Amino acid sequence: MINLTKIASITILTAQLSGCVGLDFVHSKTFKSGDPVNINGAEKITSYGSGLKWAGIYISLIVPIPLIIPYGRESETKWMRGQELIYQENIRTKTTGYGCAIWLECGELITWGHLLLEPNTYH
Repeated sequence: MINLTKIASITILTAQLSGCVGLDFVHSKTFKSGDPVNINGAEKITSYGSGLKWAGIYISLIVPIPLIIPYGRESETKWMRGQELIYQENIRTKTTGYGCAIWLECGELITWGHLLLEPNTYH
């Protein structure tokens, strides 16, 4: 009975993981907040995160095939005047694509590239 349970679990897991078909374009995107006109005289502070910026495409046809390269670190740049935040830019890796899974769910979030490169935005 235990072997049958293991075989069934492995079969279901394999079917779920290998059923995703999709295409992602991987690029960096800058998220901005504040007013960039007022940055004259403000102190610029840049910090680099632990994540890499990636560029390329991510093809998912039964198995995921990443055709991507790293080209730097994700960063956050702030312009401060005293304790006041004037302007902020965050540069992050972003995936833009579409995919479908074996359970017939399709959408922008159903891709291997999105799942592996932007796991914190996966719903």
